Order: sequence, then structure tokens, then C-alpha cells
Amino acid sequence: MTLFLVLLNFCYCSNIFNESHVQWSSSRSSWYGNPYGAGSEGGACGYQYAVDVPPFSKLITAAANTFYQSGKGCGTCYQVKCTSSSHCSGYPVTVVITDQCPECDSRSIAFDLSGSSFGALARPGQADQLRKWIAISAEYQWRSESTQVNQNGRWLQMQQLWGANWKIDAPGGLRPPFSIRLTSANTWKTIVAPNVIPANYKPGQTYRSFVNF
Repeated sequence: MTLFLVLLNFCYCSNIFNESHVQWSSSRSSWYGNPYGAGSEGGACGYQYAVDVPPFSKLITAAANTFYQSGKGCGTCYQVKCTSSSHCSGYPVTVVITDQCPECDSRSIAFDLSGSSFGALARPGQADQLRKWIAISAEYQWRSESTQVNQNGRWLQMQQLWGANWKIDAPGGLRPPFSIRLTSANTWKTIVAPNVIPANYKPGQTYRSFVNF
């Protein structure tokens, strides 16, 4: 039996940045898709239409290969703020990587923001004017995880399938419910989402947990 689990990157990002310790790195950014949309629906990470609703709420970005990291960057949070125009609010906006921007590296662009994300950087009423600009300053905090699933008290290592999709090969079969454990590659901190996949789970469904690094 092969069990596929989807959306294992935890993306509740609002509390991970401490403004007093932020060191901003200069970068360039563009935007894509509908001016008020979520870029492309789902993108390379496989989140599908979840990008339109909380916790993403359309505030997402496609990323250059340096940040996308063959899918390991999916779900990573970045704060971005605009500094190059009078239309900029100057306030940071937190976005989540949900897509890949293969051409961004050659254009020296770090992030290809959704229209909603880009507009959120503007002063009230000036989003359309701001979309004529592409330069932003960004703070990024890279984080990757080791992902495991619990079965009968044993933690079994998972493998990345693609994007934000992970799998586990279990020839003997597994019985739900399942708990998920993630270990940060930066701090080695571990969090557990207990029984986040219920006994009556159905393939293709999204099950939400509120645990966060």
C-alpha cells in the first residue's frame, strides 16, 4: 500500500516574524495572473484552489528556483515590502510560496507575486499604480521540514513526491487516524499535529491543523 498525503507544509505565518530582528534583503519582484487573484490556481506546489481561501487568502507568490528549491520551498513564508515608489505603503505583507517561476532567475527576480499580494503592498487606493513598478525589498526566512507519520506509536519517515506533496510506502498497510510530525531543518524544533488525518479520511481531501512553528 502507498499512502499519499497532501499539503504537509504548515502555512500559518503571521507570528513567525519579529520586526525588531528583521534584516531586509533587496530583491526585485513582479506579479502575475488576475490583478485581484491568486496568481495561478494552485501552481507547481499542488495546493490547487486552497490558495483562494484561508490561510493563504490569495497572498501567495511564485518563486525563483533559488527559493522554490525543487518544491522544498513550498509553504515557506516571506515578508515583502515595497520601497521604490510613492505608491508603496512601506508596510510588510506576508506571502507564502505556492508556485514556481522558472524564468525569474534569468530576470533577476526573486518573487512573482499574485495580483492580490502585489496590490497589498500599496497605499489605499493605489494598487493599480503600484503594479507598474517591480522593485521591492524582501525579508525571507527559509524553512524546510523533515516529515513523518505516526502509526501505532512508530514514526515513519516520509519522502517528498513533488511540490508540497509527500508520500510514504507501507507494504503492510496503515490504518488511520494519522499524526504528522515535522522537524525544522533550521532550528531542529519538532511539532506534532495529532490525529490530523482522521479515521474516516478520504483521498484528495484537505485536513487542517492549527499547529505552527
